[in-house]
Amino acid sequence: VAGVFFQPMEFVMDYTSASREVLSHFDKYEIPVLLLDYDIVPSPERSTYDLVGIDNIAAGLSIGRFLVKKGAKKICFLQRPGAAPTVMDRLRGVALAAVEAGLPWTKKQNVLRCEPDNRRAVSRFVTVERPDAIVSGNDIAAAKLQETLVALKKDAGIRLAGFDDVAVAAKLNLTTCRQPLVDLAHVAFQTLLQRIKSPLLPPRTILLSAPLVERSN
Repeated sequence: VAGVFFQPMEFVMDYTSASREVLSHFDKYEIPVLLLDYDIVPSPERSTYDLVGIDNIAAGLSIGRFLVKKGAKKICFLQRPGAAPTVMDRLRGVALAAVEAGLPWTKKQNVLRCEPDNRRAVSRFVTVERPDAIVSGNDIAAAKLQETLVALKKDAGIRLAGFDDVAVAAKLNLTTCRQPLVDLAHVAFQTLLQRIKSPLLPPRTILLSAPLVERSN
């Protein structure tokens, strides 16, 4: 094996230790590894491995600014427990857009931390905080959140948004940011080839832009 692409663990209790355990076997045999999407440590910390992904803070910022432009006054963020570090960066970008627009932002009042199908937690949050826009860590979570809001009959007046632009985003008219998959694959492949040829290069972080996809939801 000349090189390995690795997407770190998520949704496990200690994702950093779990990912390090996997990587230790490649390190033992000095096999170069390129991380895809996010690092094995929380942002803004960095490990010693090359990383290729999208600029998640910029993506969150663009979605937040879009929601502000559409008239949102209370933007909130759905953060699933154990989600990848990229989700925290997306949250940071949305929060930055809210703050620069003069909208209030606190962890307690603007961050819903639960699974999107947790009806009790979702109902309590939207009843107390009364958001008019909720951004989820990805499109699939946004779709599940919409199902929950519809079941609770609390979906009226709440605009939803997500990330990645998977098929469900178009189906539900979700505003999202598109993952440039072909470009990511090309850059990741070239970066790993360079790492194989020059193993002593310092660790590199390469972040691509994720274009905003504006939709009516």
